[in-house]
Amino acid sequence: MASVSNGALCYGKEFVMSDKKPASEFHINVLTREETVEHVTLEFPYMTNLCDLHGFPENSFPWHWHNQVEFFYMREGQLDYLLPGGRYRFQEGEMAFINANVLHMTICEETLPCVQEEHIFLPGFIGGPENSVFYDNYIQPVIGQPGLEIFRFDKELPEYPELLALFRNSFYLYTEKPLFYEFDIRENMTRIWKKLFLRLEEQHLLNPDETISKKDSSKRLKAMMAFISQHYSERLTLEQIAGSGFVSVRECNRCFKDSLGMSPFSYLMDYRLRKACDFLRYTELSVTQVGLACGFTATSYFGKEFHKRLGLTPREYRRQQAQSVNDVS
Repeated sequence: MASVSNGALCYGKEFVMSDKKPASEFHINVLTREETVEHVTLEFPYMTNLCDLHGFPENSFPWHWHNQVEFFYMREGQLDYLLPGGRYRFQEGEMAFINANVLHMTICEETLPCVQEEHIFLPGFIGGPENSVFYDNYIQPVIGQPGLEIFRFDKELPEYPELLALFRNSFYLYTEKPLFYEFDIRENMTRIWKKLFLRLEEQHLLNPDETISKKDSSKRLKAMMAFISQHYSERLTLEQIAGSGFVSVRECNRCFKDSLGMSPFSYLMDYRLRKACDFLRYTELSVTQVGLACGFTATSYFGKEFHKRLGLTPREYRRQQAQSVNDVS
């Protein structure tokens, strides 16, 4: 069963995107860049869905993080994950784990299919409360590992068919909700976690003595990204951005380059243009007003940067998105 809204596709009875929320900011706190996964609740801290990024600006979901862990399986096509540690491409049939609190961004090719099955849950879903033997022995060593951002499950692994069956069964259970589905999903995710844990140990990726410098760098970067989210409409200097993270200008540049692969001002430009897409699509502000609201003091400069990034003028983008909504309805 598929639902279509905001130009993006998400499948499954439990995951329907509100048509009142801008796609580029869907579930992302504009101040902290933390994604809130609405269907992961304290009552049942798990959700699964199928998503296609086509329809989002530049076929991508912007930099964000969430305190849930994430497993995913590529059902169709390919998808790129951008993380502070690098760029990872996943093809149809591949699966992976994304650790909690890891900054990441996803991108798909415009001309290629891209359907991703996600399984997202709070660590306590399978580990119980913090300080329990389950959490301390098997959950914390994974989510507390600063250098562990992503782990790819090789299709040649002997347990791959079982992992695939567990993912697909969990998707079915969550969608159809038969009796005891909550217990069965938790059991499935526990079995998957055990296999992940064994693979991480086998490859010596669980190192309790690893430096926490990566974690500190991530906190500084998140603070600077939050500052940009709050002040993107203003004239910003590099010194202001660096100051929000309590680092030097040099360290600010290094944080953005090493983690996001771009300079602070490139990230600021990207953020402003994404916000401009939202304003063009969800408000009736003029192009000039949109530019000013997004920190562009000259309409000509706004139009030039917008066209450079999206291949359309702001007016052309607004017409295209309006047409897309009419086609869906």
